[in-house]
Amino acid sequence: MRTALVYFNNEPCIGRGAGYIASIILEAGHPLDFYDTNYISMDDLVAKVNAGSYDLLLMSASTIFWKQVQKLLALVNKSNSLKILLGGIHATIIREKAFSECPTLDYLCIGE
Repeated sequence: MRTALVYFNNEPCIGRGAGYIASIILEAGHPLDFYDTNYISMDDLVAKVNAGSYDLLLMSASTIFWKQVQKLLALVNKSNSLKILLGGIHATIIREKAFSECPTLDYLCIGE
């Protein structure tokens, strides 16, 4: 399963949770492209996700990045085969709002 993991970030560090998820995907033998928004522009991110032929788009975001999540989802070419999952504190706390504001989301990861 070809996977893109987008970590919404504005600091030169990666949260442990995103690192754990990435290592599990790689250990299971799936190809993974990891995108940290501290190091890639939104335009480049959209281009890479749309060109990547991914089966799964994983995103981890806190509430301060919610507008960026919405922007990315509005610009991603969602095919029938692409599944989109959002995790992080925003998904955990505001789950109903997440689905209503981003209808292209398929799944939320709630909690740790």
